[in-house]
Amino acid sequence: MDRCHRPRCRGLGWNGTEIVRCACGTDLRTLVRSPVDAAETEANARVLALATGEAVPWLPHALSAVGPADLVRLVMVTGMFLTGWRKERRIETLVASGPDAVARVIAEGLRAVEGWPGPLQRFLETARAASAPARHWAPTTAG
Repeated sequence: MDRCHRPRCRGLGWNGTEIVRCACGTDLRTLVRSPVDAAETEANARVLALATGEAVPWLPHALSAVGPADLVRLVMVTGMFLTGWRKERRIETLVASGPDAVARVIAEGLRAVEGWPGPLQRFLETARAASAPARHWAPTTAG
């Protein structure tokens, strides 16, 4: 659940005392849930594997010495960068943007980490080429 659907509810926050109960008192287990697609389920499993320090065969050797917390942070921040995230780069801001935004950012971050550093290098090369000033001069020869 990403929010309480009760009218006039301020929504879920980080200060709740129970994981199954909204701040307004609604039992979140009683609300209608929407199914999570297979791609998002797989992304969640990958993030959990990174966070718990499991051996993950898809993690590039260059990142094998990076700790679990930093790997999860790398996924999140790289995903935010590659998706053009314009808000504050904090987990609370990302989560508050809703499950679709989280899924999009995490999926992009996982792709970038899995192919490290290729996707990030390609993005930067494309961005540099797009922002390079046009050359309006031709080389001349001294006569």
